[in-house]
Amino acid sequence: MTAETVKFIHAHKSRPFHLVLSHYLVHAPLQPKPGLVASYDNARKTDQNNPEYAAMVESLDQSVGRVMDALEQEGLAENTLVVFTSDNGGLTPKNTSNYPLMGGKSFPFEAGVRVPLVIRWPAVIKPGTSCQQRVIGMDIYPTFLAAAGLPLMPQQHTDGVSLLPLLSGSGKLPERPLVFHFPHYTGATGPNSVLIENDWKLIRFYNDETGRHLLYNLAEDPFEQHDLSAAMPDRVCTLDECLSRLLDDMKAQMPRKNPAYEPDAKRHMNRRFTLNLATKERKANAARIKASE
Repeated sequence: MTAETVKFIHAHKSRPFHLVLSHYLVHAPLQPKPGLVASYDNARKTDQNNPEYAAMVESLDQSVGRVMDALEQEGLAENTLVVFTSDNGGLTPKNTSNYPLMGGKSFPFEAGVRVPLVIRWPAVIKPGTSCQQRVIGMDIYPTFLAAAGLPLMPQQHTDGVSLLPLLSGSGKLPERPLVFHFPHYTGATGPNSVLIENDWKLIRFYNDETGRHLLYNLAEDPFEQHDLSAAMPDRVCTLDECLSRLLDDMKAQMPRKNPAYEPDAKRHMNRRFTLNLATKERKANAARIKASE
């Protein structure tokens, strides 16, 4: 895939292009290049504990380097907007460590929804700068439109906004809630939705009769260790109503009741199961890190 990407850059260097490289790396099943694994044997003694995963990360780094080298060779690096990101958070701790965050891919916790976002555009972005404002993947499309001098198309990118003010340092984005909707099951989680507004984060589970919310203040509790839902029912209600309105506006598909539902099933992926599993994994990671020190 990287070779085809580099070939594309060389073939289209004389005209504007939009190129998407969606790597298989880094993803399970872990299939690293055999020659890279040995150099990470010491990883077995650290919190990461997985040389195969580390080797795949290095392969991804090499691929990114080859793409950037091709842009440099063709004199395109200065005015090419490059975005490096992921479609979900890190894999669960059986593959690697997301400590100090809880859970991982498919979890509604920060380890599941926080992703890398690195943007390079030397003609506009001052090198070495960083920004702490929360954004979402839907913002990438309108950012590309604005960068190309094209009008925005809100009927297509709906809730996404252009990040150009942040990239150029000319301003901030308006405050807005962010929504993550996950209406199905995995091996570790049940259907859930997430609303982040300002520093408040509400998690809603759909398969619990009671206690179906979790509430965190990410400014004070970025690792989501203190659920405030029982102590702040009014805030839960306000955020939950906002979440419902936004999901309705999006015409989001909702989970439907399973006619074969068994409430006493051993692995019922409800609020308690998901929280307990994420907490257990976080503690296991902490123990691994302590043992490696």
